[in-house]
Amino acid sequence: MPEHLIRLRGPWELRTSTDSSAPSARVVLPTESLPVTEQPIVLLRHFGRPARVSESPSCRLRCESVPGVFRIRLNGELLTERSSSDPYSTDPIEVPIPGPLRLRNQLELSVLPPADHFPSSAQPWGSILLVFEEDTQRPCVDESARLTR
Repeated sequence: MPEHLIRLRGPWELRTSTDSSAPSARVVLPTESLPVTEQPIVLLRHFGRPARVSESPSCRLRCESVPGVFRIRLNGELLTERSSSDPYSTDPIEVPIPGPLRLRNQLELSVLPPADHFPSSAQPWGSILLVFEEDTQRPCVDESARLTR
């Protein structure tokens, strides 16, 4: 099945406080660095349902180069939490999106403060993609029921 990728580059809203009324900054991903804070940061990205994708494609969220991401939410619903044993893993995260996307969506990444084992600034942080797979199989048709003249 062919994949259709949509990169969620930006703008992302970066919050360094859990207070939603606190000022936020804009960031485009991937980024060269994240702010150094004492507490986790939250990255929010609003996006619409793609118009050129059929009603029932398989959809996954793929996050690459995201050490420190410990929780991912879509429209307020938990998609995944990373193990507390290795929250700074550089392994990609790939999770299925349950059900169809809404017309308007909000993706939320919770990120631990940078640690001494955070990757160097030589590698940008955060490649976030929506991955769609169209079902290319044609429905089965019973050819014996076809009338011929």
